[in-house]
Amino acid sequence: VLADAEYLGRGEGIIRLNPVVWEELSTHQKYELIIHEVCHIVQDHLYPQHSHEFHGYTWRALMKCSGIHRPRALIYM
Repeated sequence: VLADAEYLGRGEGIIRLNPVVWEELSTHQKYELIIHEVCHIVQDHLYPQHSHEFHGYTWRALMKCSGIHRPRALIYM
């Protein structure tokens, strides 16, 4: 697993990263990965009714608001 995000409630979330794979990523890939995971946390906080959608409409809209206009699956190794 490269990374995952979890909304803890009370406006708090956590992002877990695989440090071995992280070192292999470019700066752009790191930036996009962090935005990707933050959008999962924001979705779960603001729209809990959509938290089961993972990469659905709400998550894609948050990615676009964050400057990632063509969200795509991150493919590594």
